[in-house]
Amino acid sequence: MTNEDEMISAAEFFGELDNGEKRPSRMCRPRGKKPSNDLFSKIKVKMVMRVYGVSRTKALKIIAEREVNNG
Repeated sequence: MTNEDEMISAAEFFGELDNGEKRPSRMCRPRGKKPSNDLFSKIKVKMVMRVYGVSRTKALKIIAEREVNNG
């Protein structure tokens, strides 16, 4: 712009692409991981870990012992 009276186009102001391709105005973060098939097993292990305050390996042992005892 050479003087204050000149107007610029909206395309120039907003930075439109010359070849007409669209691009996203902002990139979003990808969503979390998709749940796997054995989501229930993972949740069960986390619940045992929280309830008993134990590590994952100890929680897996507790779950295995309960399954053997209950049939």
